[in-house]
Amino acid sequence: MARAVPYAAYPSGELVLPDQATTGQPYVCLQCKEPVSFRREHLRRGGTVEAHFSHRPGTECAGESVTHIAAKIRLQEALSRKEQPFVLRRTCARLGCSVTLDQPWFPEPYDVAAVEVALHQYRLDVATLQGGEVVTGFEVFHSHRIGTAKAAGLSVPWLELQAEATARDPYVLQPVLESQLTGAEDDSLRMALRVTRARLADSLTMRLESGELLTQPHNLRAVPHHLICSIFQSHLEQTSFLDPWRCPACAEAWGRHQAELERYEAARREQERQAEQTRLEQQAAAEIELVRQREVFGPRLRASFSSYEVKFFERSASTLRFAWRYVPQPLKLAAHFRRFPDDVLIARRCWKCAKPMLCVDTSGWMPEFRAYYPMIEYFKPEEGRRGYFISKCLHCGSRQRFRQQREGAHIVLTADHMVQWLEAFGD
Repeated sequence: MARAVPYAAYPSGELVLPDQATTGQPYVCLQCKEPVSFRREHLRRGGTVEAHFSHRPGTECAGESVTHIAAKIRLQEALSRKEQPFVLRRTCARLGCSVTLDQPWFPEPYDVAAVEVALHQYRLDVATLQGGEVVTGFEVFHSHRIGTAKAAGLSVPWLELQAEATARDPYVLQPVLESQLTGAEDDSLRMALRVTRARLADSLTMRLESGELLTQPHNLRAVPHHLICSIFQSHLEQTSFLDPWRCPACAEAWGRHQAELERYEAARREQERQAEQTRLEQQAAAEIELVRQREVFGPRLRASFSSYEVKFFERSASTLRFAWRYVPQPLKLAAHFRRFPDDVLIARRCWKCAKPMLCVDTSGWMPEFRAYYPMIEYFKPEEGRRGYFISKCLHCGSRQRFRQQREGAHIVLTADHMVQWLEAFGD
């Protein structure tokens, strides 16, 4: 099947449009330079086929660059001839808004326009020059965008134009629109509005036309504040010298939302200020409390105890010091205490040698008991009954009577108390 192309050239190289061509005249492809034939507008299977040029059967040319080449030639010719004033077709930057505005555009003075102009390490599709120096650069987008490095490295004003629109009318400059909305933002916005991607634009337009703020907190479909800027700047025109343009309705809505965002930011900053002030006050109070507690617990105290537990630690300070000296493997037991903060230990005297010791409360289920060895051992009755763990004195090795552990003088310590004491002194 013969491949169709929208534009062609005379054998001399001059561009020819379909509405300028006549049947039987020789024309060549702008890309491969092979002969092409002109086809008038005609009907086919109930539809109208626009006038175009067609390659001969068997050609390998895909014609993908024809529109790009034609756009460059037409733009260069328009800049050279200046037969009518140029306009910039602006597009509203708000997501879902398709309003456009033709603004007059007066290029910087120049004396010549050319294609494929070198500028430092880059090459411009079209450029205007004054005295051999580039004044304004033009990139024509058809299949390859201007790179980020090139856009940042160009030292002259530039525009990236749509190839199809430029080829149709080079005096109406239509900048390429680049979406600023990320995939994650798009998903968050559709989730907030509870709409599909197809209905997103209509939903936004309807909400804004009603005059309501998208961020109203009482609305179940309120939009998060961080998405507002993305909505009103969802696509930007690719040029180095144009600010985002919004239609009057969107500009008014943007002004209202900007005021709301400013109030929100002011409230957020005030909340952060108050939180920071509270933190400083708490820090100062903690330092004062630490000084007071050091008078009780000694200068090695690094962190103060909480106000609702400090009385317990004041009463049990000597017992806790003894407990950490008594246990045979402090580091291993500290790790165990952090995993099982509800374990219970009982400080009392051995029933046999009367020396102070620690008993482990083994009345409940013990998922991990090895950390307590040799403070406990497994006792198996001779009658064949079920065995159980029992505390053992590390001084004399005698087993402690299970039912008498909480009788007489004793102090109950939890694993959490042991860890707090250890961390307070930084040991």
